[in-house]
Amino acid sequence: MTASILFPEPTVPRTSALGRVEPAVHWFTESTRSEAAASRAAVNLWYRELDDPGGRFAQRLRSETDVDHYQALDELHVHHLLRSGHDDVRYEEGGVGPDFRVYEGGELVGAVEVLSLFERADWDHEQRRHARLADELDRRVPPTAGYFVDFEIERCEREPAPPDRFADFVSRRIAQLPDPQDLRLPPDVRRHDLPSAQYEHDGCRISVRFIPMRAGAAARRDPDARIVGMGPITGGMVNSGLRLRDRLVSKAGSRYELAGAPFLVAACIHDFLCSDDQVLDALYGGEVVVVGLGQLVRRQDGFFGIDPARRMGRNTRVSAVGVISRFNPWMPEDADVAVLENPYAGIP
Repeated sequence: MTASILFPEPTVPRTSALGRVEPAVHWFTESTRSEAAASRAAVNLWYRELDDPGGRFAQRLRSETDVDHYQALDELHVHHLLRSGHDDVRYEEGGVGPDFRVYEGGELVGAVEVLSLFERADWDHEQRRHARLADELDRRVPPTAGYFVDFEIERCEREPAPPDRFADFVSRRIAQLPDPQDLRLPPDVRRHDLPSAQYEHDGCRISVRFIPMRAGAAARRDPDARIVGMGPITGGMVNSGLRLRDRLVSKAGSRYELAGAPFLVAACIHDFLCSDDQVLDALYGGEVVVVGLGQLVRRQDGFFGIDPARRMGRNTRVSAVGVISRFNPWMPEDADVAVLENPYAGIP
């Protein structure tokens, strides 16, 4: 077991929220909010359950690259869940996968591989580009004038730089607005009724809306309040189920030695659009209606589907898929954890 403290308590108080593009690990290393303290206590306890003699796992947990940090955190959470029912859980035994092997009385009784599903890459790129500007606005323009700001990057041939120029533009426009209580807006106010401005510079065009606060809004007096309230508007087809299916397939191969034990893939969901329906589509196939019968059935194109060419189940090496969503380290008991069995598994 690991003896060192993974995340000690910060010595400098910080109760402000993390920036949108700030490394997520700062929640553990810098924040002194009560939720962050609870997160540190839980993760430090779980890490002590793990055998990490070289400290490589700790390095991943402390990584300032969000993907590395979250993937390690997911693996640690899964290890903790396994340890809640088994005393002998070994991480990457012999330096090879799968991530965990579970033993009872010295006998291998199960193996678990962990995957993390994040938001689709193109949407994540849009989110982060918007977030960099939002962080600069929050840092430079406090909401003391009584307005929140909502902006949309309509066109940008390159990174919308410099962000300080955009922040100065927004600050000047807010200074020209009347007190929000003096605005004459219709009772059923809509987006196009709000005060607006258009920022254009070096091939970049950004539309800005100014949202008046209610009288006496606490944000006008809160030094940690953010002026930007919403994220970007993204468009396109939701493909969370397809991406989950593809990730599962990549984990279902025969490269792991399992000695005839059941094999589970634990999918940790970070894509907020990956609903229960998307998960079911990924595992059991999309829904279709049989014409003439009016019956709703599932196509055999899921991870657990039938291969029509071979007339047998796909991915039979995987006994089940675990799905973990809505996990927060300060309230781990509220996470949704489901295990869905493969009806065609070679080993149940």
